Amino acid sequence: MNFKPGRKPIVYCIDGLNYLRSGLGICGDEEREMSDFLAWLESAGEILEGVSFRVILDGGHRDVGPTRRAAVSVYFSQGETADDLLVEQAVFLNSSGVKAIAVSDDGTLRERARAAGVKIMDCQSFAGFCRRALSETK
Repeated sequence: MNFKPGRKPIVYCIDGLNYLRSGLGICGDEEREMSDFLAWLESAGEILEGVSFRVILDGGHRDVGPTRRAAVSVYFSQGETADDLLVEQAVFLNSSGVKAIAVSDDGTLRERARAAGVKIMDCQSFAGFCRRALSETK
């Protein structure tokens, strides 16, 4: 799944805890699931040229493994909600010529992102998109 020249880079701004709590996690241990999720995203990022992921988490820093990887960055909301930070970053990216897509099942966040001109994707669709990319390399 190669990125086509001349297309804008794409950044998926992911509501991290919402993604894990959407039923896509399997073990119930959020810390371990987040670490596994970030590694999975990094694998997808190695295949999807021109695509990167920003995972936004509520609260202060906690151990989730490396917060900066080649295709994945983790941001912690301190002094603001994760929803505020996610919408703020997506709007900034779009205004900078980078296509940003918000990933969340949170209806309020989805409405805010849409109202700010940010494209949205639900968690299940995003997971399917990444799984397809990963399966095409096998």
